[in-house]
Amino acid sequence: MTTAVQRGAFGPWLPNVGQVERCAQLRSLAALAAVFLGCANPIVMALRRAEQDDAELARAYALLDALPSIPKRRLLSTFAAVNSAGAHP
Repeated sequence: MTTAVQRGAFGPWLPNVGQVERCAQLRSLAALAAVFLGCANPIVMALRRAEQDDAELARAYALLDALPSIPKRRLLSTFAAVNSAGAHP
């Protein structure tokens, strides 16, 4: 899977992230999106489809970027806490 680096890229949108790690991060984001935004929110399915489809990867980024600031901040801060280098023993 090849991805274009997007402005503000992080996590699964970084170019040096391997496919297995990208899939894990996308699934983690999808789970958090389902919790914070509801499982019917289009971003949940876009994140899951992005595991296999570059077009959905770009769409998921756009949907995430378009979220209102407070839910986006909650989702991303939780994602960062779970995926930070210091989170692993």
